[in-house]
Amino acid sequence: KFNSVNFDLIYGLPRQTGEHFADTISRVIQLRPDRIALYSFAYVPWLKKHQGKFSEKELPGNETKLDIFMAARARLAENGYQAIAMDHFALADDDLAAAFAGNTLYRNFMGYTVKPADEYIGLGITAIGFLENTFIQNQKTLRDYFAGLKAGRLPIERGKELTRDDQLRQWVISQLMCHFAADKGKFKKAFGEDFDAYFQEERPYILKCAQDGLLSDDARSLRATDLGKLFIRNVCMGFDRYLRQPREQRRFSRTV
Repeated sequence: KFNSVNFDLIYGLPRQTGEHFADTISRVIQLRPDRIALYSFAYVPWLKKHQGKFSEKELPGNETKLDIFMAARARLAENGYQAIAMDHFALADDDLAAAFAGNTLYRNFMGYTVKPADEYIGLGITAIGFLENTFIQNQKTLRDYFAGLKAGRLPIERGKELTRDDQLRQWVISQLMCHFAADKGKFKKAFGEDFDAYFQEERPYILKCAQDGLLSDDARSLRATDLGKLFIRNVCMGFDRYLRQPREQRRFSRTV
């Protein structure tokens, strides 16, 4: 009684070539899942120690990875899949495609969804919850998880309370990732702040994105161009204050 089937595909894996992935896409198209998530491989050996088992030289280069993605995107489009926001594809009758077309698509830390939830509780090891603007992650091992429960306390490893600045930036990034646009009027209505004045520090980055053909910027909105839609993650990074902190630079994988 499943209503839809989703495939998660990863490009940029060690020793992967364009031919390898083209074969994968052909097989997937034959199986015709309703949705496809097309993710770039995250090379983060400083976080995932097992990735140290292979050399970075075994990974396809940035240009090869982009070629793989663009070829896969073209093949999927030729076979009835619509590009949804950043890295998803769906058949026209899928709920995700309908939400994207109707500007009702949402995104949380798990990915895109058609059913927003203001708050949610994570149960089990490593699970993440979000309550009253606070992210909470549970312990990552069964031993620590059950030890907390046995001691009569919530088995939480860490948490992060969002500041007001976090919430404003979260809204902008979410709008760009879900709709490829951020309405400045809606921003002011939601937070009581003038968009251009609040993001004055980001102004040079916005102008650079516009000069590079990634964004159009006017008094009403920021809007991604067709080229900008392909690199929307890079556009959004300019609004992430934490990426400017030197200690954060090695925590994240490259976008391409």
